[in-house]
Amino acid sequence: MLWIATCAYHAEEKIMTNRAAGYKAHLEALGVQWIGWRGAEVAGSFGDVQAEYEAVREGCVGLADRSERELLVIGGDDAVSWLQGLLTNDLFALAEEGSGQWSCAVGTTGRLIADLRLLHLPDMLLADLEAGVLGENLLGHLRRHVIMEKVKLTDRSEQTARIGLYGQKAAEVLAAAGELARGLDGLADYHGTWGVIGEEDVVVQKIALVGEPGFEISCAVEGALAVWKALEAAGGAAAGGAGLRPIGHEALERLRIEAGIPRFGVELDEKVIPLEAGMYETISFKKGCYLGQEIIARLDTLGTPARVLRAVVLESAAVPGTDAELSVAKKSVGKVVSATFSRALGKPVALAYIKRGFNAVGDSVEIDGVVGRVHALGTLPMVRDRA
Repeated sequence: MLWIATCAYHAEEKIMTNRAAGYKAHLEALGVQWIGWRGAEVAGSFGDVQAEYEAVREGCVGLADRSERELLVIGGDDAVSWLQGLLTNDLFALAEEGSGQWSCAVGTTGRLIADLRLLHLPDMLLADLEAGVLGENLLGHLRRHVIMEKVKLTDRSEQTARIGLYGQKAAEVLAAAGELARGLDGLADYHGTWGVIGEEDVVVQKIALVGEPGFEISCAVEGALAVWKALEAAGGAAAGGAGLRPIGHEALERLRIEAGIPRFGVELDEKVIPLEAGMYETISFKKGCYLGQEIIARLDTLGTPARVLRAVVLESAAVPGTDAELSVAKKSVGKVVSATFSRALGKPVALAYIKRGFNAVGDSVEIDGVVGRVHALGTLPMVRDRA
């Protein structure tokens, strides 16, 4: 973890890119097609999105560059007690090193500023974030709330590469690739460990993203190529012949939508209250006061929000567009925010915010004249705990 610890005391140190030239060249030799996403360069695909999707769903292991994500290192004697008043989840639950959680930063109106994947490492907390979230949005918000507390906030995004590993045999491949401080069996979502892969220091966090076991590995930018190659080698040796395939953003989005995991910049933005998106696991209703708590607690006490995010499975082959309207008896009851064709179901799946009174599980709605059935997030048949 030297690339984190060494620079935790040099907040102004920057480098120009978070993909070293050799690593980027290796991805390009594999056929990567770059796209833009929230102001970042992202590995969009490796030439065959459908095959990449199938690799993860059908027993292979998907290997993805995720270096567009951002990393905030939070240190200092008062870090946990200070954050406890600013985030929705219970930070005191992260007492054990290696423990992690999904949490949110919200404003005074209870609406999202960011969602954070937190991980407790020795002497620091890591916050893993979607591209484009830090800047003045989250980092500015946090800095405004540091008064006299001993807290150190360091943006390590440009110095950190991130690699994802997804699929039923992801843990097997990861364990074969290096030496980790903790075993991966039974590791809960968002918990993690650290160690060495390809002779490079790494941090590993288990991630709920695609409805299959998933892990994301952080390392120094300069070490990403060695880590990627070590994972490639382990994938050939440990996956029982199933193999390992590079996958990109587009395949991950198909998998994520099926799994019903909301993402900042797609289903989540600054207008969304976490309860509307079904993000109950990000909220502690037993902790003390935090910024925005009154609105969230009141909404929970009063019952169902005015709208909630649901999955809708359509009885048609056509995938609806973003912002397509949902209707019941010709009355508008919601809008699609993301959609994909699910090969596992043989039907399109849309994630949509649907108004109260029309979003109960099993309700019928129409999108572009096609009937759809409402499902709770994360309950479609291909999405289950296989870890």
